[in-house]
Amino acid sequence: MEVCPVFVDETGVLSGSPQQQPIYGIGALVVPETRDITEALYRLHFNLVSERAAERQSIRRQISSRGVPPTLGEVNTLMHSTRHHEYKFSEVTRFNVHHYIALLNLYFSFSEPTFHAVLLNRMDARYSLSRWHGDPWAAYVSLVCDLLAERLQRQAFVIIDLQGKPDKSPVHLEDAVCAVPGVKGCLRAVSEMSVYLQLVDVLLGCVQFDLKDADGYYGATSKRAAEKRELVNFLKNRLGLQPQDRLLPEGERLREWGTPPRFTLQRGDW
Repeated sequence: MEVCPVFVDETGVLSGSPQQQPIYGIGALVVPETRDITEALYRLHFNLVSERAAERQSIRRQISSRGVPPTLGEVNTLMHSTRHHEYKFSEVTRFNVHHYIALLNLYFSFSEPTFHAVLLNRMDARYSLSRWHGDPWAAYVSLVCDLLAERLQRQAFVIIDLQGKPDKSPVHLEDAVCAVPGVKGCLRAVSEMSVYLQLVDVLLGCVQFDLKDADGYYGATSKRAAEKRELVNFLKNRLGLQPQDRLLPEGERLREWGTPPRFTLQRGDW
């Protein structure tokens, strides 16, 4: 494929309380050959949708056989199951973590894709938006372009998770991204339309979680963090790490895994 798609997503915020949102990141997934992995990803996706449809039908039959109104829990399950499914790291729970593990396991079965991410620690004393004149939107666009310029090794069409441009900002994301060498086009898109954007969300969420976890953001016994930590540990295992190892240790600016699929993490410059 002469021009390949690159899927870009972000996590965290660049303004507001750094205590609440200490880690900000941009992730890019380069997919040189889409044919086989697209087929596999969507087969997994639709199997999950079918599984949820079957579960929903089972609940309906149970409610009908009882002849009494459904419980609140059953209503919640039915409503949740009828929604369009979207993989999001923030929605990993003990009830669905196995689906996310299956997604990452499938991803790592392909050698062609490469994932790159740049991370900022907003708790670092050096952190400042002054480089971008205090403008979070300009900072976001700049970080996207810097990551693409540094990591793209072939011509690409960039699909970016939809972020609305502030009305008063003169900075246009598409123009800036298309000025990056090798970029042949750019499209902002909602993540629900692409399992690839959702995959970036999950991979980037794992990295963000691990950085926050290393700084004690989550308690060791936090129930809401346990299933996310399980997913992060699965990712570490696929990268040849132990659970106690950090994806991007303190003091390291860049970490790369060259074995397929390639995986790189770097800290942003200040």
